[in-house]
Amino acid sequence: MTPTAASPLGHFVATGRRRPAFVGPADSAQRQFDERREGFAAALGARDVTPVVWAAAAAADRHAQGVAAARALLGAHPDIDAIFAASDMLALGVLQGLKEAGRRVPHDVALIGFDGIRAGDARRPRAHHARARSRRGGRGARRNGARGR
Repeated sequence: MTPTAASPLGHFVATGRRRPAFVGPADSAQRQFDERREGFAAALGARDVTPVVWAAAAAADRHAQGVAAARALLGAHPDIDAIFAASDMLALGVLQGLKEAGRRVPHDVALIGFDGIRAGDARRPRAHHARARSRRGGRGARRNGARGR
Protein backbone atom coordinates (compact mmCIF):
# COMPACT_ATOMS: atom_id res chain seq x y z
CA MET A 1 0.00 0.00 0.00
CA THR A 2 1.26 3.49 -0.80
CA PRO A 3 1.88 5.53 2.37
CA THR A 4 -0.89 8.10 2.46
CA ALA A 5 -3.22 9.68 4.97
CA ALA A 6 -5.20 6.42 4.78
CA SER A 7 -2.21 4.42 6.07
CA PRO A 8 -2.28 6.11 9.50
CA LEU A 9 -5.98 5.35 9.62
CA GLY A 10 -5.21 1.66 9.22
CA HIS A 11 -2.71 1.87 12.07
CA PHE A 12 -5.21 3.66 14.29
CA VAL A 13 -7.97 1.14 13.53
CA ALA A 14 -5.63 -1.84 14.00
CA THR A 15 -4.59 -0.56 17.43
CA GLY A 16 -8.18 0.04 18.58
CA ARG A 17 -8.18 3.85 18.49
CA ARG A 18 -11.68 5.30 18.50
CA ARG A 19 -11.22 9.07 18.98
CA PRO A 20 -8.77 10.29 16.30
CA ALA A 21 -7.74 13.85 15.54
CA PHE A 22 -5.94 15.61 12.72
CA VAL A 23 -3.57 18.47 13.56
CA GLY A 24 -2.44 20.81 10.80
CA PRO A 25 -1.91 24.48 10.10
CA ALA A 26 -5.05 26.51 9.58
CA ASP A 27 -3.70 28.72 6.84
CA SER A 28 -0.81 27.52 4.73
CA ALA A 29 0.28 28.03 1.17
CA GLN A 30 1.35 24.40 1.25
CA ARG A 31 -1.65 22.62 -0.27
CA GLN A 32 -0.42 19.20 0.86
CA PHE A 33 -1.54 19.95 4.42
CA ASP A 34 -5.11 20.45 3.22
CA GLU A 35 -4.90 17.33 1.07
CA ARG A 36 -3.68 15.22 4.01
CA ARG A 37 -6.51 16.52 6.20
CA GLU A 38 -9.10 15.87 3.50
CA GLY A 39 -7.80 12.36 2.81
CA PHE A 40 -7.72 11.45 6.50
CA ALA A 41 -11.24 12.81 7.13
CA ALA A 42 -12.63 11.11 4.02
CA ALA A 43 -11.14 7.73 4.94
CA LEU A 44 -12.58 7.96 8.45
CA GLY A 45 -15.91 9.19 7.10
CA ALA A 46 -16.11 6.07 4.96
CA ARG A 47 -16.01 4.16 8.25
CA ASP A 48 -18.62 6.40 9.91
CA VAL A 49 -15.99 8.01 12.14
CA THR A 50 -15.74 11.78 12.35
CA PRO A 51 -12.28 12.89 13.45
CA VAL A 52 -11.60 16.04 15.36
CA VAL A 53 -9.87 18.41 12.95
CA TRP A 54 -7.70 20.81 14.89
CA ALA A 55 -6.23 23.87 13.19
CA ALA A 56 -2.80 24.58 14.63
CA ALA A 57 -2.55 28.31 15.29
CA ALA A 58 0.34 30.25 13.82
CA ALA A 59 3.55 30.06 15.86
CA ALA A 60 7.28 30.64 15.48
CA ASP A 61 7.71 27.29 13.70
CA ARG A 62 5.96 23.95 13.09
CA HIS A 63 7.33 22.46 16.33
CA ALA A 64 5.90 25.31 18.40
CA GLN A 65 2.62 24.97 16.49
CA GLY A 66 2.49 21.29 17.47
CA VAL A 67 3.15 21.95 21.16
CA ALA A 68 0.43 24.60 21.33
CA ALA A 69 -1.99 22.48 19.27
CA ALA A 70 -1.57 19.48 21.59
CA ARG A 71 -2.27 21.60 24.65
CA ALA A 72 -5.36 23.20 23.13
CA LEU A 73 -6.64 19.96 21.58
CA LEU A 74 -6.37 18.02 24.83
CA GLY A 75 -8.01 20.88 26.71
CA ALA A 76 -11.01 20.79 24.38
CA HIS A 77 -11.07 17.04 23.70
CA PRO A 78 -9.41 15.12 26.54
CA ASP A 79 -10.68 11.80 25.14
CA ILE A 80 -8.47 11.97 22.02
CA ASP A 81 -6.58 8.67 21.67
CA ALA A 82 -4.89 9.15 18.27
CA ILE A 83 -3.39 12.10 16.43
CA PHE A 84 -2.33 12.36 12.80
CA ALA A 85 -0.10 15.42 12.38
CA ALA A 86 0.19 17.02 8.94
CA SER A 87 4.00 16.95 9.16
CA ASP A 88 6.71 15.33 11.22
CA MET A 89 7.79 18.68 12.67
CA LEU A 90 4.23 19.25 13.88
CA ALA A 91 4.24 15.70 15.27
CA LEU A 92 7.43 16.35 17.23
CA GLY A 93 5.78 19.40 18.79
CA VAL A 94 2.60 17.41 19.48
CA LEU A 95 4.75 14.74 21.13
CA GLN A 96 6.25 17.33 23.45
CA GLY A 97 2.79 18.72 24.26
CA LEU A 98 1.47 15.23 24.99
CA LYS A 99 4.40 14.48 27.29
CA GLU A 100 3.89 17.78 29.13
CA ALA A 101 0.23 16.82 29.63
CA GLY A 102 1.24 13.47 31.12
CA ARG A 103 0.05 11.47 28.12
CA ARG A 104 2.09 8.43 27.13
CA VAL A 105 2.77 7.77 23.46
CA PRO A 106 1.67 5.29 22.19
CA HIS A 107 -0.07 3.92 25.29
CA ASP A 108 -2.53 6.78 25.84
CA VAL A 109 -2.34 8.53 22.47
CA ALA A 110 -1.06 7.08 19.19
CA LEU A 111 0.84 9.65 17.15
CA ILE A 112 1.73 9.67 13.48
CA GLY A 113 3.46 12.43 11.54
CA PHE A 114 3.84 12.79 7.78
CA ASP A 115 7.11 13.29 5.88
CA GLY A 116 9.55 10.68 7.16
CA ILE A 117 12.22 12.98 8.59
CA ARG A 118 15.06 11.37 10.52
CA ALA A 119 14.44 13.49 13.63
CA GLY A 120 11.19 11.57 14.11
CA ASP A 121 13.17 8.34 14.43
CA ALA A 122 15.49 9.75 17.06
CA ARG A 123 12.79 10.82 19.53
CA ARG A 124 11.60 8.59 22.34
CA PRO A 125 8.90 7.57 22.35
CA ARG A 126 9.21 7.23 18.62
CA ALA A 127 6.40 8.68 16.55
CA HIS A 128 5.30 6.72 13.50
CA HIS A 129 5.31 8.52 10.20
CA ALA A 130 3.97 8.19 6.71
CA ARG A 131 5.96 9.14 3.62
CA ALA A 132 4.82 10.38 0.26
CA ARG A 133 6.46 8.58 -2.64
CA SER A 134 6.29 11.56 -4.94
CA ARG A 135 5.54 15.24 -5.04
CA ARG A 136 1.94 14.25 -5.56
CA GLY A 137 1.83 12.57 -2.15
CA GLY A 138 -0.76 14.94 -0.73
CA ARG A 139 -3.05 14.51 -3.70
CA GLY A 140 -2.62 10.75 -3.39
CA ALA A 141 -3.52 10.98 0.29
CA ARG A 142 -6.76 12.68 -0.58
CA ARG A 143 -7.53 10.34 -3.47
CA ASN A 144 -6.62 7.13 -1.62
CA GLY A 145 -8.13 8.32 1.64
CA ALA A 146 -11.43 8.99 -0.03
CA ARG A 147 -11.45 5.40 -1.21
CA GLY A 148 -10.68 4.23 2.32
CA ARG A 149 -7.51 2.29 1.53
